[in-house]
Amino acid sequence: MKDMAPTPLTEAEQISDIAFGFMASKALFAALHNGLFTHMDKGPATAEAAAAASGLHPDRARTLLPALASLGLVTAEGDRFANSPAAEAFLVKGARYDFGDYLRLQVDRQMYGLMDQIEGALAGTLGAEHTKSYAEWFSDPAEAKLYSDSQHAGSLGPARGLARQEDHSGGQKHLAVGGGTEYRMALLIPDR
Repeated sequence: MKDMAPTPLTEAEQISDIAFGFMASKALFAALHNGLFTHMDKGPATAEAAAAASGLHPDRARTLLPALASLGLVTAEGDRFANSPAAEAFLVKGARYDFGDYLRLQVDRQMYGLMDQIEGALAGTLGAEHTKSYAEWFSDPAEAKLYSDSQHAGSLGPARGLARQEDHSGGQKHLAVGGGTEYRMALLIPDR
């Protein structure tokens, strides 16, 4: 398995990338919530055309699309924007390796709402009402379904990455270790 240790940072800009990463994430989530990548899967479009297809106000699309381009999620040529190869493969609804629902539903809707509690959690100043367990969270059927559905979508990207790390060319069958949402990972291994 590849060494997963990150390269130590050396530049102030790298630290700024982390500090401002929240804004990048929210731009990605906003595009997903509005189906922007899916609406742009037919090819390059102007901000106005993307806005009309997604239901965004044109001014909002003219703000969001350049932000997405600065992140490499879309490309910009003149006044036209197009999905990057990664956005086309992983963020277009219904694409084979689409895991946009994981990002949109679980990361944005479930996890990000808890992120403002980190300082209090580390300081020990949060009460029990702020630090509920997964068991309590999953007692709400809607939250449990949202988590399960988005985990299923989230397994697609890691499955593809896992499949690329090993040579599976000699294998005839693959065993799924686990079940539920993890099962999809094993199913994707054969077609790397």
